[in-house]
Amino acid sequence: MYKRKGGLRVVDMEAFKNEPGRYEIRTLDPDAPLCPYGNQRIHIGYDKNENSYVRVTKSVLKIILNKTT
Repeated sequence: MYKRKGGLRVVDMEAFKNEPGRYEIRTLDPDAPLCPYGNQRIHIGYDKNENSYVRVTKSVLKIILNKTT
């Protein structure tokens, strides 16, 4: 069972390390769900296998962003 937060599945470091190529970060994606306060998210995770948005932990976000810069 996956953890959920704010309606999105949470991808932690363990899940990311099992399949690192599965996830990407989308920046200012107009199709992304809004945050619980109704604002657009700057960065949001995306599961390429399930074609769905996910919430990534801060440590996973840092790793993915460092790979793309």
